[in-house]
Amino acid sequence: MQKEEGYFFFLLERRLEFPDAAVEEVYGNQSSWVVPDSRLRDEIKISVARKRTVGFTSDVGRVEHSGSGK
Repeated sequence: MQKEEGYFFFLLERRLEFPDAAVEEVYGNQSSWVVPDSRLRDEIKISVARKRTVGFTSDVGRVEHSGSGK
């Protein structure tokens, strides 16, 4: 279990060190998606932004509490 936790924190720290790479990967995958309804499109953008913010702050908190924060 300890080895798995260490690997998890390694991957998490890598993502936090290079957040732009993760964003670029998602952007590349989703940039061709089309949502014709402008209201639905705006709701999706807001929902995704909220989830990313919560996820990112949660990840940062985990790294800080693990003692691995910089």
